[in-house]
Amino acid sequence: MELSELVNGVQIVELTANTRSAAVRALVNAADWEDEGISSDTVLEAVEEREAAAQTIVDEGLAMPHAVVDWDGEFRILLGRSRRGVDYGGPARGFIHLIALIVVGRHRPAAHLELLAGMAELLKSSEFRQALVDAPDTSSIEALLVSRSDEPGLLGENAGKLPSGRKRRRIGVTPKLNAELARHAILLAKSLSAQAVLLAVDHLDQVPWDPLDKWEQHLLIITTQPSDDDT
Repeated sequence: MELSELVNGVQIVELTANTRSAAVRALVNAADWEDEGISSDTVLEAVEEREAAAQTIVDEGLAMPHAVVDWDGEFRILLGRSRRGVDYGGPARGFIHLIALIVVGRHRPAAHLELLAGMAELLKSSEFRQALVDAPDTSSIEALLVSRSDEPGLLGENAGKLPSGRKRRRIGVTPKLNAELARHAILLAKSLSAQAVLLAVDHLDQVPWDPLDKWEQHLLIITTQPSDDDT
């Protein structure tokens, strides 16, 4: 799956909720979970459990709550837009205008890290995020996302895999996003009782050491560019 295919699977939701919990509930309820053999309450419980462990505010005005649920489907992405902003936990957290909710089925427990990286790359530009916030309607938001995903140079050239198993170009992320993704990778690894975490970066100076210091099992790091400091 390429990033453009990922965008085609995003469902846009207009948010009127003022608080984090109400906004997350609205996003969960926007999907037809009952038709897929799972209740919206089960999905909401999984998302809130993950949020309680670590709220996923990725960048200014952007949050990406996510969870792996006991569900046979692959994944759902619901992108909520709030013009006036959602109080995501008090003045220290600020107001969030875009919330990308990522829900992954039990058969793809590690897939949401790839999906997080893809959505983070798509939404990393503050100017682009503002354009989404200012868009007149959901159709305009969808058009902006499609246009953005097709921009030359948005992704790197190395191959990787998203949940469908098809090859796509590697998604690159900023150092801040590297740290956020590493933090949640460790949470996932601990929940699965994994023995190792594999981290792939372009260069060693992109390794987010602070969150990785909390990982006590094996850590494998792969780089695509040599460094004088590599050992």
